[in-house]
Amino acid sequence: MRVDDFDFHLPEDLIALRPAAPRDAARLLVVEPGAPHPFGDRMISELPALLSPGDALVFNDTKVIPAELKGVRTREDTSAQVAVTLIERFDAPAPGPRGLVVTLVTKDGQKIRAIKKNEDAFSIQVMDARERLQGYVKANLQDVQHETVSMMPTFPAQRLSDSDLNDLIGYLTTLRGTAVAAVR
Repeated sequence: MRVDDFDFHLPEDLIALRPAAPRDAARLLVVEPGAPHPFGDRMISELPALLSPGDALVFNDTKVIPAELKGVRTREDTSAQVAVTLIERFDAPAPGPRGLVVTLVTKDGQKIRAIKKNEDAFSIQVMDARERLQGYVKANLQDVQHETVSMMPTFPAQRLSDSDLNDLIGYLTTLRGTAVAAVR
């Protein structure tokens, strides 16, 4: 399955920018399979009357984070627009052992910083910054350090300097192994 399979046109005026007031006035899509007109437009306040014993409710509790960074990179007389979409957050993983940032210390002192994908009593599997999956036997490691920070470099909220933007682009290109030409 490809992400672009979900692309569709959505007019700007149909995008909710804030919750409905009152909240139960929010729109509700009702699907009645087999009905002559299977899709109905109702309001949340009508939901109790629409339910029957045994009906299933599906809740979407996904969280949305500010995930798009846009900027302009200029160099001499040329400029280029830069846009980066962040799709996975590593510094706030779901509960449980998956997705945590770890530093593995080998017996010879080498440090490997990566995202923990799986761990058991004998081994640990991680994904490094170049998205390579690697497995390690814990007996061959000196230490496994669990971190609470992101793999992503941190920058202040104000406008990024040219140097910071260049560092960010350089880091992001290592994640996918794709070269990005930054123009100044």
